[in-house]
Amino acid sequence: MSSISQIADTVKAGPGTSKVISVAGAMIIIGAILSFVGFKSDAAGDTGFAISWLWGMSFIFICCMGCFFFVVLHHITGAVWSVVVRRIPELFMKQMWVVFILFMMYIVFSTYGTDHPLYHWIHPPADDAILEAKSGWLNWNSFILRGIIGLFALMALSFKFVSSSINQDNKRPCVQTTLGLRKLSLWAMPCFALCITFLGIDWIKSLEPHWFSTMYGVYIFGGAVVTGMSIIVLVTIWLRSSGRMGENIVTNEHLYSLGAFMFAFTVFWTYIAFSQFMLIWYGNISEETIYYQMRGWAMGSKDTNQGWYCLTCGLVILRFIIPFLMLLSRKAKMCPKMLVTAAIIIIIGEMVDLYWMIMPNLFPEAPRLPIWLLGPLLLASGLVLVGVGKMIAKEKMVPVGDPLFEKSVNFHL
Repeated sequence: MSSISQIADTVKAGPGTSKVISVAGAMIIIGAILSFVGFKSDAAGDTGFAISWLWGMSFIFICCMGCFFFVVLHHITGAVWSVVVRRIPELFMKQMWVVFILFMMYIVFSTYGTDHPLYHWIHPPADDAILEAKSGWLNWNSFILRGIIGLFALMALSFKFVSSSINQDNKRPCVQTTLGLRKLSLWAMPCFALCITFLGIDWIKSLEPHWFSTMYGVYIFGGAVVTGMSIIVLVTIWLRSSGRMGENIVTNEHLYSLGAFMFAFTVFWTYIAFSQFMLIWYGNISEETIYYQMRGWAMGSKDTNQGWYCLTCGLVILRFIIPFLMLLSRKAKMCPKMLVTAAIIIIIGEMVDLYWMIMPNLFPEAPRLPIWLLGPLLLASGLVLVGVGKMIAKEKMVPVGDPLFEKSVNFHL
């Protein structure tokens, strides 16, 4: 067997991502054009473009946060198996700056050119007791302040984790860096929990400020983690097949562990989604049931909004049944083709889930997908992929300076 130094030397940084950057550039151009069309379109209405921007921004936020969680969890637990794949989520958590820019623009779009802004609580009716009771939290100044502080903290933490990891490659092995990042993780994990909960509630849940749910933050968390794991799987398998992760470094045992994470958080997301629905259905309180009634599920009645009802049922199939059955066996968790297919389905499922949470406020009668609605989603995804592509071309895709790198390469189930 080759020595660990010889294996590490097979990991090289360099060109080879021009196609990724080209595709990302095309996504940015197409996304910008469609966004402009949506911004100028009368069909979008007063708030349509802002909602489409929220969809794109929320999806990128979810992807980056899922990868952020994986990196912090890796450090805080001192995990061994995940060392060889840690650079992949670092690529995406570093792109938190894109979310920050999107949010700053979203602040403008949410109130631009209309006396009826996207969020009803900005100008609440005088006789609305619920909004009055929530005004201490739901006010425009605190909304902006929470977003800026939360995203800035996430950007600063992401920069520290990624820059330290990359610098460690030139000082291998550097135990002090690993111990420092482990200590930083003790602060980063609570920061992650607060940011994903509060920003998820601010950005999405407060679109329907009269609705009550104490499980919403955990619901957003479950979707973010399984989506982040799916992204890690896709990029890892692509880089491994292209030789950018060295020879015999990422093995089937590592793929199994990634697949097990995907499977576990698929079940976790389903558990939270079902628990939220079951408790609201059982309680049958109007302040809670309105959320599912808007999405086609009439509590205690056969009358349904068929379009949203079908999408709700389809979401269960897309986000739980298909990936659950695909990843159930041990063999499937080690099969790259099966993992890639499941990962793509899960990522698409997250897009649909965010659409399901956001778009009833724009299309209450039935779900629709006008072409301009995809503009911000393509634009935001393209910006992230450009940043990821440049990092892949510049940096090594395996953290060879981590003192646990050798143990991770030799990891066996």
